[in-house]
Amino acid sequence: MPLTPEEISIKKFNAVYSRGYDRGEVDAFLATVAKDYSAALQRIALEAEGRMAVDDMAAEVEGV
Repeated sequence: MPLTPEEISIKKFNAVYSRGYDRGEVDAFLATVAKDYSAALQRIALEAEGRMAVDDMAAEVEGV
């Protein structure tokens, strides 16, 4: 089952004290991923409804 933007944004990782990643940095990255994923899902839904052409979506992605 695909992840939802909400599942991405609320994901928490266990702390590792002797090694690991900065929790704040991971949380910030996941928030950005969730936002971008949500926007992509919205664009796909618009395209499916015929309100955004595939070429327009491709041009937008290439511009990122």
